[in-house]
Amino acid sequence: MLSGIAIEATDDEFCKEIRSNKIVTVDDFLKGILGAKKERYRSVGHGSDMRFEADGFVGCGLVADRKVLHLEAFAV
Repeated sequence: MLSGIAIEATDDEFCKEIRSNKIVTVDDFLKGILGAKKERYRSVGHGSDMRFEADGFVGCGLVADRKVLHLEAFAV
């Protein structure tokens, strides 16, 4: 989302150049997250801290009782 906001804030020629280099669809983004290498760490509180990384994707989340309580993911 931030890259989309940043792109909208720039001039039109620059926007065209950025958009033509790498387009990440929602489906590709979600597939990248699901296919990422995951590491589990003990959380400070309840649940587990999950961190994941794949080619072009990074993120982390909080998992407890087999449910995702919080998730952040970014295309890089």
